[in-house]
Amino acid sequence: MRKIIMIALAFGMMSTTALADCKADLQNVIDGHLKSGPYHADITVTADGNTMKFSGDIILPDQFHMTMPQAEMIKTAAGMWMKMAGKWQALPASVAKTMQSPIDQGIADGLKNVENLACLGAQTYENQNLIGFEFDSHGEVGGSKGTAHTVMYVDPATNLPAWVIINGEAMGKKSTTTQHLTFDSSITITAPK
Repeated sequence: MRKIIMIALAFGMMSTTALADCKADLQNVIDGHLKSGPYHADITVTADGNTMKFSGDIILPDQFHMTMPQAEMIKTAAGMWMKMAGKWQALPASVAKTMQSPIDQGIADGLKNVENLACLGAQTYENQNLIGFEFDSHGEVGGSKGTAHTVMYVDPATNLPAWVIINGEAMGKKSTTTQHLTFDSSITITAPK
């Protein structure tokens, strides 16, 4: 009986160590992402039977240039603008703050709200050899509680995310978001002219 208890304790300690290593590995990916500089994201969101595709250039923590089918949006430290019907319009500072708030909160929270973390090891996704992570998370979205199940595929050469697939629910709506990230130090974001 004592031998069985010792084996169970050993397996328990090994899984705790593996989880700690997995969490440290994911934290290293997130830290690298925050420091990596500019990247391009191709994004597909499916919700309520509708699919929307858009893309953008992003410089964390507070700059982006997003292009959507009906509009274009730029945010820099100097302000935020939206282009609709071919014309750029400055947006109020309150809109920029509302857009920035979930980004700031996500960066501040880090892995605090991550649960059920699993390191998937070597994976093939979209014909790429990548390293996989899978986890659940929760937080607030637009003042409403939200949950997400995320699978992240990391490029082993850079230790940066290459694909992120999020199945989420917030404000009573379910969605699937797929992001393909390409890091590119030549990307710059400036106010519209």
